[in-house]
Amino acid sequence: MLGRPKTFGPVILAVILPLLFMAPAPVATAAVEATISGTLSVPRGADVTNAYVAISGTNYSRQIGVSADGSYRFGELAAGSYTVRFDYQSWPSPDSARPAPQWYKNGATFSQATSITVAAGQSVSGISATLDDGAFISGRLTLPSGVDASKVRIVASETGHTSYLHSATVYARADGSYTLKGLPPGRYQLSFSSQDRAGGGIVSTYYGGSTEAAAKVLDVPHLGGINNVDQSLTAAGAISGTVTVPEGISPAGVFATANPQDGSSGVPSARTDASGNFDIGHVTPGTYKLLFEADGLEPQWYGQTDWSVESPVLTVEAGQVLSGLTEDILLTAPASPLVFADVPPGTQFEAEINWLAGQGISTGWTEPNGTKTYRPLGPVNRDAMAAFMHRLAGKPDFWPPPVSPFADLAPSDMFFKEIIWLTARNVSTGWVGGNGTRTFGPSRPVNRDAMAAFMYRLAGRPAFTAPAASPFTDVSTDNVYYHEITWLAAQGISTGWKEADGTKTFRPYQAVNRDAMAAFMYRFASKFTPV
Repeated sequence: MLGRPKTFGPVILAVILPLLFMAPAPVATAAVEATISGTLSVPRGADVTNAYVAISGTNYSRQIGVSADGSYRFGELAAGSYTVRFDYQSWPSPDSARPAPQWYKNGATFSQATSITVAAGQSVSGISATLDDGAFISGRLTLPSGVDASKVRIVASETGHTSYLHSATVYARADGSYTLKGLPPGRYQLSFSSQDRAGGGIVSTYYGGSTEAAAKVLDVPHLGGINNVDQSLTAAGAISGTVTVPEGISPAGVFATANPQDGSSGVPSARTDASGNFDIGHVTPGTYKLLFEADGLEPQWYGQTDWSVESPVLTVEAGQVLSGLTEDILLTAPASPLVFADVPPGTQFEAEINWLAGQGISTGWTEPNGTKTYRPLGPVNRDAMAAFMHRLAGKPDFWPPPVSPFADLAPSDMFFKEIIWLTARNVSTGWVGGNGTRTFGPSRPVNRDAMAAFMYRLAGRPAFTAPAASPFTDVSTDNVYYHEITWLAAQGISTGWKEADGTKTFRPYQAVNRDAMAAFMYRFASKFTPV
């Protein structure tokens, strides 16, 4: 069975949140507890309560929000050396305030950070900062007729192999203009894509080239800016139609994949709805053949054939919506499903686990006796999570650097390519220790709060207003991942638990098991295309 489609561009945030879950600090008793505290100021027009402070030391990383008076305090610290980064959480609306991140003592980049050393029981105060507006990149888009400029996403991604790579995201204004703000100095590439999943949109591209390798690099100075970074965008096409399946089988969830016939690397796809309708958007102009796949049914090419050579070639022009593919696509031959010995019929998330395996996202283990197992109750580690997301994105082409940016990860390690792909798109960037060493923690389990952040970033950080009151008793509104957790719940990807007293909990610091991960990805794929 073919993998999911290759998707475009980095999954990038307007704000980089590289501290993906709270790592436990070395145990410190009340007698030897050290603290670091200070205040943070932001430019006019920015809300200081959207700011946060991140601290990193040896085997320890944490971030906390800033109070309304700008104050913050880290407690229960072990003796050691720490770096402190001051940052700002901003949404990618066209004119949102976005101060630039800063390291202690006015460091515009990580290399300029000043470390703070604390002894056992020492309280260090006055670790303060004033954020500035940073640099900017601005320009104007020339859009095809009928394309909504406000749905076009512009992403600036810093290039290089330093310990901290910044990225920022913004949506264009109605007139096609855009401004990426709050950039620290560095070298950036720009990408352009459409928020809408289906119904055409634009052909995803980069500034100066159609691929990441061909994109121009912009040198952004400290507190400066670059104007007139303009881009003409091409209308994408769409392919839509209807699938019919044998009686007794749901028509929902069939994968329709447009396989390019002209050497293009993009493989757009869509899942059918409850009526069997599919709508494949973001189709680059070119020639395609359609393949339909579903759990328990043999794959079939458009034209009711098992052979791709017999399937008709579909030509999609720029801006064309190729619709009305009304020929019944009858998937009749039963397939031999992948069966896990430890996922018998009736197991919770059985369908989702089998779907995950059918898509090649996770195929489990082959035991010494030849049986296949999935180990559904085992936790998902960070290296496996990187592999899952890379496969969910359609295994996009990516060339990792010959030297690892992480002290705990070698180029020969399993999933090295997938981990570097994930970090290059700022879905997860690992930790920077007090000595500047960067680690990924590949064997650490992924917690539920971190998984909410990963999913939100993988979806392209869609617009969402978090509720004023938390739906979960164990997730406060000032939780650093409150926005992402409530977004995940609102999409029905994970809605938490209903406790005996009637309240709902999310259990943010609980590790994600492999069966739950399968369910998360199945629900995610039914609503979003990784970007």
